[in-house]
Formats: sequence, structure tokens, C-alpha cells
Amino acid sequence: AQEAIHRITTSDMNLGTRQESNGKDALWELDLYRRFKLGGVPVSFEEPDLVVSLGESYGEYAIACKKIYSRASVQESFKGGCNQLETHGKPGVIAFNLDDVLPRGPLFEFSTATELKQRIDKFNTKFIQENERHFVRMASRGACDGVLVSTSFIAHVPDMNPPVNVIRTSAAWTSRKEPNVQDRFKAF
Repeated sequence: AQEAIHRITTSDMNLGTRQESNGKDALWELDLYRRFKLGGVPVSFEEPDLVVSLGESYGEYAIACKKIYSRASVQESFKGGCNQLETHGKPGVIAFNLDDVLPRGPLFEFSTATELKQRIDKFNTKFIQENERHFVRMASRGACDGVLVSTSFIAHVPDMNPPVNVIRTSAAWTSRKEPNVQDRFKAF
């Protein structure tokens, strides 16, 4: 955590730009860590980036966090995350943050909460579908169990209270069919 905070305080943190930044990468790791903690999931800052405990049945589960700044970098980032998992010898997933590949705009407008959910689910699903061939190739080699995709943005939705909110959404994907991998991924 100290290393992540150091990276944040010594990097370009202009969240209005889509420039790569070690600090923004670290902020993604801290945000995901916080989400696990809020959900009551035992999590620690440990290589590759985060490690969660899946209990006695499945043990430690690694998460390689990758913030995406352009769609062209997905394959390279995914491969790098798989290499991190392999280096540390733990099963796990690659967690992508897609905030910087959303369409530009300070605030997203949606008529209803249902429309918001449909559109952002479609965005996450489309990202997975566009990159699935890369994911399948590496996952089939045992490089990872799957992918977690996360997107956050500010939205204005008149039928929500309050109408302006920070929205966070995620999707998970795996193509692995081995029973132990399926069970472990579901536990995650």
C-alpha cells in the first residue's frame, strides 16, 4: 500500500487526461482493494498486485491489475498480467479498469437507471467480446482463470436519488472448463 501511495504522490494524476501514469495504475489497485474490503473479502497488497483469500477450499487467489488507456494496449496488458501470475505461481485473474476507454465526457446522461445498467453492461460485454480471442488463447494455456472488467464514471439519471452518482460496474469472464478452475472462479 505504501508503494501504491508513493506512486500516486510522485506521478501525473490529472484524471482529466488519458495519459498513462504509474499513479493512476496504483489508484486502480487501491480502488479495487477498497472494494474487496468493503465487501468483506480478505485481501492484501501482495504480488502480483492483490491477493484475496478464497478460504480453506481454494486458498490464495491472485489479481493482476491493469488499467487500460487505449484499446490497442489490451493484448499486451493481458499478456503482462498473465506473466505476473505465472511469476508468482498463484492461480488468479487479470482485472482491467476501463475508465479511460469510455467515450469522452464529464457526465453521462441516462433517462432511467434501467437504461444506465443496460448501456454499461453492453460496454463491458463488448470489451470482453472484442478481446475474447486473446483471453481464450492465454487462458487455455493455464495462464489465468479469467478476466474481471471494471468501469466507473459519473452519471446523471433523473430517476435515481440523488440524480448524480458515481457508478461502478463490473463483469467477469472465463472460458476454462476444468471443474477445479470453474469452482475457484465462481468462489472468486
